[in-house]
Order: sequence, then structure tokens, then C-alpha cells
Amino acid sequence: MDIPTAYAAQDMTFTPATFNTTEKKWTVGDTGSGYAAYYTIQEAGYYQIIVENGGMTYVMKAQDEKIPNTYMNFQETENIENTSSEIEYLEQGDKILIMNSTPNSNFYIRKSNTNTTKKECIKWRTKYKKGTEEITSTNDYRGYYADVDSDGYVDGIIYADLAHSESGEWGTNGTYSYSVQTGLKEYTISSDTYKENEGYGEQKVITLKPGSTGNSRFYVMALENYKEGSFEAENDNGYESGTYYWYKEASGNMDPIITSEDFGEGKENTRKMIAKWNAAGTSEGYLDSPQDDHDIWKHIQIEYGKGWYIPSLGEWTAFADYFSSKEENKLTSNYESGSYVANSGNYNSLYGLSNYYWSSSQYGTYLAWSADFTFGYLNDYFVDFNYFVRLGATF
Repeated sequence: MDIPTAYAAQDMTFTPATFNTTEKKWTVGDTGSGYAAYYTIQEAGYYQIIVENGGMTYVMKAQDEKIPNTYMNFQETENIENTSSEIEYLEQGDKILIMNSTPNSNFYIRKSNTNTTKKECIKWRTKYKKGTEEITSTNDYRGYYADVDSDGYVDGIIYADLAHSESGEWGTNGTYSYSVQTGLKEYTISSDTYKENEGYGEQKVITLKPGSTGNSRFYVMALENYKEGSFEAENDNGYESGTYYWYKEASGNMDPIITSEDFGEGKENTRKMIAKWNAAGTSEGYLDSPQDDHDIWKHIQIEYGKGWYIPSLGEWTAFADYFSSKEENKLTSNYESGSYVANSGNYNSLYGLSNYYWSSSQYGTYLAWSADFTFGYLNDYFVDFNYFVRLGATF
């Protein structure tokens, strides 16, 4: 296999990668043809790619080493010639694939010295060109990308627009409804379209109009799982990398129930559970419920302060209902003879979703609600189990 010259920094692991021209898929291995390098980041930070002799270079973040043909959102840099391209802040353990379409294009990757500020929450994002055109009150902007903090980067996908009323259900346990709100903030929309995710497609980006005040109009789901402080790797107990307990030691002790299952309550649910977790061992917390290092409420606190939270049962339902209604992703899961038929449509491959996600809604003294994208329904499960987390926000 002919691979371009690649020099890995001391804090990176290099693996050859190949391109299958028939299937048009990149794989990690030593067969086939192509010009690529696969890296695992061993030290967090900003990185730069330096390309020599032109050609087209693609930089892609691999979702999982075990499924090398599936990738998260990607950045493209075309016709780089004797220059460098900076990529976003990467966590330790993040995996990237660098591909050259031209055999004579050598590339190098190194730690960047030009950025010292960490991009929080969404770590692999595209810089987009903001627009000046305002959005309308008549259009429903579900499915558009969102720049929640107006920093010029895409943060998530809009799944609810409060300029309109909507209700629905998903699976066997999920229902939601929201009504038209007044006094909404004003927003602008990008003039160009962007493709942050294959399933969400190519869409324009909406952000808050400078100086605008009022009520938030949009509910947004992040494009990536939250992983700060999660289990780093599978271990003897089967705790999958990127997952958390809901609140391990609160199992059996969650009385009274303080969260809501309703749409619009995710942020308040998150606030309440952070307060409960922080109050462990006092009269303000759940009795006999010490803190565990892999409880999600420990690790979500910084992001909560920035406006991100764990969606409620109703919010997960609204998200799943909207995107499952799209023609290319019809779900056929149903309830038959007391058992669920496992058919998750294209959710996992199309939208890059994991199998199971925690909501912020409790269910009984032992359980919390979760979104199940393997079977296509909302499920209650034990809070001392480990699931993935995807953050939501309003703006």
C-alpha cells in the first residue's frame, strides 16, 4: 500500500487507512488503495494539518474504531498547497482520518501553538458565514442547523419551533405537545447551506439576531454525544466507552420524584438533579445516595451553566417523532405479543445516534426514562446502569 509521507507527533498514534473504490468507503487496514492516515489523539489540544504538493485533502472525525466506515461530522479543505489547515479542539482518545486524493500530496500533523482556548460542548464544528436576512414567523424551521451561542459555529439541529404548535408521539411511551409562544426573540439565517451531518442533510444555519431579547423560539439537539468524564473504555463490567450512570447510588432512594416528563422541562429537570447530586449526604439530597464519579450530574454542570441540559422524556419524543417522520427514515418498530420488534430504521447510521440515551426524567424510585434507538421507543431503566448522553439547548 502506497501511503503518503506522514509524521505523527509524539502524542498521536498512527495507523494506515485505505479507500475501497467500489464501495466508496474508508477502512482502517493494509489492503486496497488510497492515501490516508488514521490517528488516535493521546493528548488533548488543537492540531494542524500541513499539506505539501496540492491535491484535495479531507479531514474526518471517526466515530468509533470498531466501525471504521462510520464517521461523525466532517470538515473538508480543498486544494491545500504548501500550507496548513487547523482543526478543532480534540479530546484525548478522539480519532481522526486524514485523506489525500493525490498520491503526491504529503501531509503532516502537529500540535497547534496558535490556539489555547478550548471549544466547549461541541468539539468538531464547521465555521459558517453568517447572514443578515431575518427569519419569518410563518415558516417552521425544524431541521435547520443552529448556532446557539452566536460564535459562528454550528452547534446542533432544531427539532421544535415555538412559533408553531405541535403534538405527537413516538414509540409506545412517548407523547409531547407544545403551543405557539409570543414575545419570541428575533433571528437571522445564513445565506449558504451547510452539511454538518449526513442524515440532517444540507441546511442553512439560524442564529440569534444581535441585541435581540424575548422568549426562546427553538429547541436544539446537539450533533454529538457528550463524553466529558464518561467511561473511557469497556471494562469487565461492560461499561461502554462514552456512557454514564444516571445516578448510581440513588437507585431505590429517589423519593419523592422531583422531575417532569413533559416537553419543555429538560432544563429544569437538569437543574433539580444537579442540586440533588451536589447535596448528597445532606437533608437536601436523596437519603443514602452518595456520589459516584461516573454519575452524569457531576459532569454536566459546566455545560448546564452555558445553557445545555439533558432533554426530558417529552423533548426526546419530539426530536424522535420529527426525524422519524422523514420519508428516508420511517421507523417500523411496534409492540407485538408483549415484546418489541427491533427495527430502528436508519437512525443509527443516518443520524449518527447511539443505541440508548438518558433523559432527565425520573420514573419511580429506581428508574429513569431513556430513548431507545435500537427498538424505537421510550424505555424506563435502572439509574445504576450506563447509557449515552446527548445535550439539548434552547435559544
